[in-house]
Amino acid sequence: MSLVTQDVAGLVDNMEAGRPARPGPGASVLAALAYADLFDYPLTLQELARYQVGTIFATAELEASLQSDPLLVESISRLDGYYSLRGREVVFGTRRARTLAARKVWRRARLYARLIVRLPYVRMVAVTGALAVDNIAERPDIDLMIVARPGRVWLCRRSIIVNVRAARLFGDDLCPNYILSEDNLHLDQRDFFTAHELAQMVPLHGASVYHRLLHANPWASGYLPQAFSAIPHPQPRQRTGPVRSGVEALFRHRAFDRWERWELQRLQAKLRPAIGDAAEVICSPAQCKGHTGLHRQSVMARYRDRLQTLGLYEDFAPLLDGAANV
Repeated sequence: MSLVTQDVAGLVDNMEAGRPARPGPGASVLAALAYADLFDYPLTLQELARYQVGTIFATAELEASLQSDPLLVESISRLDGYYSLRGREVVFGTRRARTLAARKVWRRARLYARLIVRLPYVRMVAVTGALAVDNIAERPDIDLMIVARPGRVWLCRRSIIVNVRAARLFGDDLCPNYILSEDNLHLDQRDFFTAHELAQMVPLHGASVYHRLLHANPWASGYLPQAFSAIPHPQPRQRTGPVRSGVEALFRHRAFDRWERWELQRLQAKLRPAIGDAAEVICSPAQCKGHTGLHRQSVMARYRDRLQTLGLYEDFAPLLDGAANV
């Protein structure tokens, strides 16, 4: 059993203290579909089980509820193995079209990831956002999370920007909008949106760092227990090649320390109006997060409204509003 699996039961118990009752499988299914529907994204049975909100029902239990729960029978549509909210059947075709479109983008994303992981100080490259679940729009972003060597987050960002500009020449929006230091993998924003992004993330390089990232954020299991129930133990740290090791050794000179600080201070000054506790922009020695559009706050506001419309907000409010400090 993985370390995260061991933590799940305790986290769920802690979050359910004071609740009248844990949401049943029907409510759990609707909550998962309501969130996915914000992105025009129907779910399979396996995805319903994986992304159920705050509960740990077996797939068979959810399947039985889908067939027998009167509320679900009235509230959900099914087509070709996908489930959506009733009245939102248009998302079935949307998912098929976006999945096909994502195939070409994935080929380019893997190419860019191979180039980026060869840069000095890069320890992990993972795809996040819409592409991670094959749900891309007409002009898709290739969102990336990068983990960098401690003390070189900002020089790492500077070298990656070269790839970003090259990608634009080919019509691709490469967005390395979250760069973390390898010694600071604890995510500051601990909420349902961030847990979902972490669960959906697709690591392309740096499996050992990816596993340490998940183990550094066990709080996410409280929001999506089943999504983090089978994470392996962290693997041994992967060695860097001799050429890159040599380049990194050269860049340890104090002159590059000054450059690192200058890059940080330059972006802090540029983005200062957007930096704050509630912002989605973070500029620190150990973290570069450039989500400037307040997307997370907008999504969570819409999700609360959707749960309210479905009559489910009271069931999930203790989790969505109070579990971030677990």
